[in-house]
Amino acid sequence: MKKLLLGVALSALMSSSAFAAKIGVSMALFDDNFLTVLRNGMIAQAKGMDGV
Repeated sequence: MKKLLLGVALSALMSSSAFAAKIGVSMALFDDNFLTVLRNGMIAQAKGMDGV
């Protein structure tokens, strides 16, 4: 039991978070009004950011 707890603690300490440099979005419909507004907003936001 000690070895199990030690192994769990060690793996928790050594695990790292994933940091995404890029994210992707997929949309099923482009003729839906809400999704079109959302997509246009994401494009406008991305144009205002550096390195995107």
